[in-house]
Amino acid sequence: MSSIVEKIKENEKLYKFLVGIARKYEHFKNDVFAKAVWAVCVQFPIKKKKVYLTNFNGRGFADNQKYIAKELLSRNSGYQLVWLLQNPKEQKLPKEIKPVKTGTIKEIYHMATAQFWINNVRFNQYFRKREGQYYIQTWHAGLGFKRIEKDVEDTLSKEYIEMAKTDSKAIDLIVSNGQFMTSHFKRIFWYDGEFLEKGHPRNDIFYTAGEEEKRKIYQALGIPAHKKTILYAPTFRADYGLSAYNMDYDRVLKVLSKKFGGEWVLLVRLHPNLFDKFDALNLKGENIINASSYSDMQELLFASDVMITDFTSAMFEFAIMDKPCFLYASDLEEYMKERGLITLDEVPFPKTHTNDGLEKIIMDYEKNSYLEKVHDFMADKCCDKGIGAKSVVDWMEER
Repeated sequence: MSSIVEKIKENEKLYKFLVGIARKYEHFKNDVFAKAVWAVCVQFPIKKKKVYLTNFNGRGFADNQKYIAKELLSRNSGYQLVWLLQNPKEQKLPKEIKPVKTGTIKEIYHMATAQFWINNVRFNQYFRKREGQYYIQTWHAGLGFKRIEKDVEDTLSKEYIEMAKTDSKAIDLIVSNGQFMTSHFKRIFWYDGEFLEKGHPRNDIFYTAGEEEKRKIYQALGIPAHKKTILYAPTFRADYGLSAYNMDYDRVLKVLSKKFGGEWVLLVRLHPNLFDKFDALNLKGENIINASSYSDMQELLFASDVMITDFTSAMFEFAIMDKPCFLYASDLEEYMKERGLITLDEVPFPKTHTNDGLEKIIMDYEKNSYLEKVHDFMADKCCDKGIGAKSVVDWMEER
């Protein structure tokens, strides 16, 4: 049997064809099962104030959903929160939130009987929203410049497009962090419903957290209190490779100390699709920390003094705090031409495609001129004021 499998793998076209058939069968089997269970579960009544939350289909307690959940709990108004998790035994939630494992009957039951659904990615197609249920979509990126959804429709499968359109028809509210995102999503999301343009709940931390929260984050990461922190967080490449992480880490630590003074720690945040590949980077030293599995990206942004990234929308969230952000990527120009919604010249952050250039833009950083460019750029693109979660829950309580 193993020899047959090896021969099939050697024939790339045959192998891809068979894998595709297997995936379609698995999807069909799961879809039929889910629809059958859904048909039973919708016989139960919808429970008012029951909230079904999911972050990237069960990745953990983070993103906008986390901050909405905390706001719901803070009101002591009798909300029952159900949170989808891939590994409930390993992933931690506040004790007031009920964990539910992905791919189980319980998952379908709680979705079928919750008054509110809150998600940051697409839902699968088996559900049919019931009268009296409300679906809030927060998405997982705010002001970004990557083309997605309808903008890249020619690269998407027919199955995904069908799923996306079905999902969008069910949405009652999209949470937006500004007019840029709102107008963009009206154009590309197959959606013409209501937007809540009050900022993203996950960005509330930038307005509400203080030194005590920073101390806890430092403690969780094992960072000495006297050290400053830089967050390095490149985004994903289609080849699942690590070429984007070719920064000269030691050189960056030295130049930061030279420019800003003090001792520095570098947090490396691999993209979620690559988080288990940190060892392959072969990074050594007590001042380089793997922050890839840290659940809350916003906490890392809040606790960091400087950020280096390439194309992730987190750069704009980091900019809310008026902290220096630098863009570094060897494929900067090519990526922006292929995927960019805005031109490279418009992006207000210092940018480079070489390690020499990175040292130069850090040393050339001047706070006042930097902030002037950032504020001009963000003025009509970001409405975050620290009331994102409150605004979402206020909307829910009006239903």
